[in-house]
Amino acid sequence: GRSQFSFFNAVRQERVTREVQIGIDLLKAVQSDSRQFFITYQPQVEIESGRVVGLEALIRWQHPTYGLLMPDRFIGVAELSGLSERLTRWVINEVCAQIAAWKRHSPAFAVPVAVNVAGREMGSVSLPALVRASIERHGLVPADLTLEITERTLVREGEVNNDVLGELESLGVGLVLDEFGTGYSMLGYLKRMPIQALKIDQSFVDGLPGDADSCASVGAMVAVASHFRLKVVAEGIEPAEQAEYLRSIGCR
Repeated sequence: GRSQFSFFNAVRQERVTREVQIGIDLLKAVQSDSRQFFITYQPQVEIESGRVVGLEALIRWQHPTYGLLMPDRFIGVAELSGLSERLTRWVINEVCAQIAAWKRHSPAFAVPVAVNVAGREMGSVSLPALVRASIERHGLVPADLTLEITERTLVREGEVNNDVLGELESLGVGLVLDEFGTGYSMLGYLKRMPIQALKIDQSFVDGLPGDADSCASVGAMVAVASHFRLKVVAEGIEPAEQAEYLRSIGCR
């Protein structure tokens, strides 16, 4: 443009070029039959008993060039390119098929599995129909599945989310607010939205129990969850001291 100049930044150019290439490769992977995507399952453990009470489904991409990619490397690209709906559909169907397989192997299996849903999809009126169809196709009950949305998504999508969340609640699917405390923390949403649980982000858990600010933040989150009668899940617990501290302040 006029009356301005810019310096070329080789690092930034390389990053942009790589992101464009990932977008192209993502489209190829979604359309391919080569099964580059797969799901790993992270357990949610009841601190007091050590019993597994939930699982979180996490998508991974085995990229032919870059190797194993975590969601933060490609979910944003998927949303911008309009591919997030296809990925969401694949993940939900894949997870439901896996739950059905576990139930065939062990009929008493009753551990809900959580799926992360991108912000773009939480605004889509087709999401409840997709979830319902997948549950029915695999012979499951709605309680087998939980959907996780981030706090930023809940605020950014506004009233569109309200309708979609209401339909999902009517269906009987669990709803969890992920990354609580990292966004706007607007408590009014907890009162109005049919959320059943909060997840405390690992960035807060990492400082426990030695960091006073982390303790204050997490203590406040647990108190908020208790007030709204919500379950609370702490992410990324590592040493036993963290688990003991969380147990002592009421995080189950």
